[in-house]
Amino acid sequence: MAYVAKQDGKTVYLDTTQLKTKINPGAVFKFVESSEELKNVQGVSLGKIYKYGPAVSVTSVEEKYSVAALDADYKTKPGQALELQNPALPPAAAQTLPALPPAQNAGEGSVSKIFSSPSFDGTMIAACMSSKDGQNIFILAGEQKIQAADVKGNILAQQQISPFNRILAMSCAPVKNNGRDQIFAVIYSGQNQKINTSVFELQGDKFVQTDALKWAVKAADTPSGKKLFGQEIFKNNGARFSPVGLIGYSVKKGFYYKKTDINAGSNATAFSYNQADLDGDGKTDALFASSYGKLKAALGKGAASEVDDADFASSPVRFNMANEVVRVLPGIPSITQDGKTVFAAAVNTPKAAIVAGSFGMYKSGVVRFYSWDTAGLKEIAKTETGGVIYDLAAVNYNGAPAVMATEVYDSGVTILNIYALKD
Repeated sequence: MAYVAKQDGKTVYLDTTQLKTKINPGAVFKFVESSEELKNVQGVSLGKIYKYGPAVSVTSVEEKYSVAALDADYKTKPGQALELQNPALPPAAAQTLPALPPAQNAGEGSVSKIFSSPSFDGTMIAACMSSKDGQNIFILAGEQKIQAADVKGNILAQQQISPFNRILAMSCAPVKNNGRDQIFAVIYSGQNQKINTSVFELQGDKFVQTDALKWAVKAADTPSGKKLFGQEIFKNNGARFSPVGLIGYSVKKGFYYKKTDINAGSNATAFSYNQADLDGDGKTDALFASSYGKLKAALGKGAASEVDDADFASSPVRFNMANEVVRVLPGIPSITQDGKTVFAAAVNTPKAAIVAGSFGMYKSGVVRFYSWDTAGLKEIAKTETGGVIYDLAAVNYNGAPAVMATEVYDSGVTILNIYALKD
C-alpha cells in the first residue's frame, strides 16, 4: 500500500515509505475506497476484499514519495490508501525442466548440482516445485508475496499479502485431490503476535485463497509421501509451541489436526520436521532440527539420537514473539536413493561478529545428506552452496530424486539450485 500525502489537481503525491517493493515510473496504483472482511461458511476470516476507485500512474519516484498522474476527476483525502497493481503479464508457454546431464562417475558421497534457475530479484524465503498445464513451475515466497514462475524465470502470477503481515514459511502439497497443489503460507502478524496459515491455489493466472488455518503448517516429503505437519504457536508469557501433529483434510471436515504417538519434546517445530520408521521396528519415528542447533531423532520406542557436529539452527528467517527470537528452521525433506531413505538438512556458515536476531548474518550454506545407520544418523554426503540456504524441498527432477535449495546471494538475488547424490 501507498498513501495520499497531497493532491494538486490531477497530480497526486504518494507516501511510499510503507512499500516493501521497489517501484519505477509507470507503476500503477488504484485508490482503495472501502474494505470488507470476507469469511467462509464456518465464519473463518479469508482476508479482506476491497472496493477500488480510479487508477493513477507513477510519473517520478523519489526516496520517500512518488508523483502520480490521475486520468479522471477524482477527489482524494490525505491518508487514503492505494494498492499497487501487478502488471499484466503476457501468457508464457510452460517449460519442461532441462534434460539431465549424462551420468558422471564419482566417488561415494559426492553431490552433483543438476539445475540452477535464473535469478529472482530479492530474498525468497522458500520455494517448492508445482505444475501448470502439465509442466513444471516454481512457487516462491518472499516476506510479502508469493509468486509462480516457469523454469526460465518468467513470472506467471503473484499475490501480495497485507503490509502488516509477514510470510515465515511456504510449502505446497496436493491435499484436496482437485488437480491443483495447495500452497501453505505461514503468516505472522506483528500487530497481534499471532501465527496462522493461509492456503492458496493457483487458479489460471491468479492465486486464490481457499482456507485460513490456525496452525503453522508445513508440507514435508516423507518416505511414505507428502505429509502436512502443523502446530499452534502462540504468545503466553513468551512464545509457546504445542506438539507437532499431522494435519489432515477431508471434504466433510476440512483441515483438521491429529496428534501423533511420538514424543518429540518441546524443541520440535513444524517448520523443520519429518517422520519415518528410521530403525525398522514398525513404529513411526520423528526427525527434526532443534533451536539448540542439533539434528534430533525421537524414536517411537522412546529412545533418542542426535547429530551435534553442525549448527542446524542456522536460519536467517526469525521473528520476535513476546520478546523472544524464534527461528524458522529449514525443512528436512527425504528422498529415496538406491532403495535407501536419505534426509537432507541445511547448515549456514556465519559471518564474523553476528548479532542474534539480525538478518544477513550468514555468508554461505552447506546441504548435508544423512541416512540411518544401525543406531543413529550417518552423514553420507554434503555440498557447499554459494548462497545462504533459506529452505530445502525434495523434488523429482526428470525422474531423479533430488533436493532443491532456496539460496539467497549477497547481490540481492535468489537462485533455486537442485542437488542430487551421484551413484
